[in-house]
Amino acid sequence: MEPAGVAERLHGKTVLITGATGFIAKLLVEKILRLQPRVKRLYLLVRAPDQVSAKERVRSVIMQLQIFLSLREKYQNHFTSWFWDKIFPVAGEVSLNNLGIGNVDLAEDIVKETNIIIHMAAAVNFRER
Repeated sequence: MEPAGVAERLHGKTVLITGATGFIAKLLVEKILRLQPRVKRLYLLVRAPDQVSAKERVRSVIMQLQIFLSLREKYQNHFTSWFWDKIFPVAGEVSLNNLGIGNVDLAEDIVKETNIIIHMAAAVNFRER
């Protein structure tokens, strides 16, 4: 028996991705959605002050990327609803306790539901020279 490929292992799974707005993580999100559209959910940890800002950041920094063109063509008018059905932005910060997730219920849901964690975040100080 051959080992299952990565895409097969993601079928029906919930994944938490830290550093989701970083260059490599954005490519990873697209690749997961393209190769395993039956992934249950991708929690994307985004540095943002609140959930509304996190969702807007994902919309503007990830969802609008050209690399999503093949998925836009595949799902056409349903792309936006399909995308938000799979993607759940989470406002947080990896350097803080509990990943900076202020909503305790949301943090508990993430812990209960997540099958796989992909840590892509880095310590970034944009003020350093």
